[in-house]
Amino acid sequence: MRNALKYAALILGPIALIVSLVLVLGDDSPVPGSRQFVNVVTGDLMRLDKDEIIGIPMPDSEGRWALFPVDETDDGSLVISNRYRNGLQQRIERGYYEELKVDPSTYVVQQ
Repeated sequence: MRNALKYAALILGPIALIVSLVLVLGDDSPVPGSRQFVNVVTGDLMRLDKDEIIGIPMPDSEGRWALFPVDETDDGSLVISNRYRNGLQQRIERGYYEELKVDPSTYVVQQ
């Protein structure tokens, strides 16, 4: 029985050490469950926690429903997420936004 405990400690000890190191020294990636948004009127970027997201689009600080999720492309540019492009296009066609910091043909965020 004692040998079994020794072997378990020898196996589980290094695993626990590796897991601890990964958690402490892990990369600076965004918090899981958060999402980057752009204000399509101002071009401002922000990261919202999943608990803050009440719907898409989200209202900005002035009450405009102008916050849409973005994804980063391979070349580093930001684009409106595929899933929300139709909603943005409908709002553009209905004249919801006087100004736009997103190219309506490519959905690339203009900085």
